[in-house]
Amino acid sequence: MKKSESINEDYVMVLHNPEQNTYDYLIYRVLDISYINDNKVVNIQHRTKNNQLNRLIMPYHIFLGLIEEDILTRLQ
Repeated sequence: MKKSESINEDYVMVLHNPEQNTYDYLIYRVLDISYINDNKVVNIQHRTKNNQLNRLIMPYHIFLGLIEEDILTRLQ
């Protein structure tokens, strides 16, 4: 059985609205990387506009694509 790997790092996504020339910043907390049925997935936590806590499960290859395209950037 493959183990999960704890990450606990924050990432930011910047959304630009060119019509109103405004920016929104979304903060995502990457909790861990784990395996579900031999598929590598990333567990992510974020807050909605109503300040509710949400969880996402995203395939690892999609997560890497968002980082490589500079859509998600790790906060330092």
